[in-house]
Amino acid sequence: SPIHYHPKKDEYYMILSGEIEISIYNKKIKRNKKIILNNKQKKVFKIERNTLHSIKVKNSKAIFTEQRAGPFSGKGSGRIIGDSFG
Repeated sequence: SPIHYHPKKDEYYMILSGEIEISIYNKKIKRNKKIILNNKQKKVFKIERNTLHSIKVKNSKAIFTEQRAGPFSGKGSGRIIGDSFG
């Protein structure tokens, strides 16, 4: 996914199958943390509001859920910062 953030909402990711990589960025858009979600290690991760992040599927496919409170458009929706995964 492009580098983005959600100004008013926390976001939760839960992996069901496969593997994803969540990258967390600082305000200068430099990656400062990498989180791997899979069934062997960490399965759930919370991203705090206003946190720059991106998601990358690490194998041929992954099934995961992304949860956050609505509404899903207008103020409170995501803001894209970068073009692609860093």
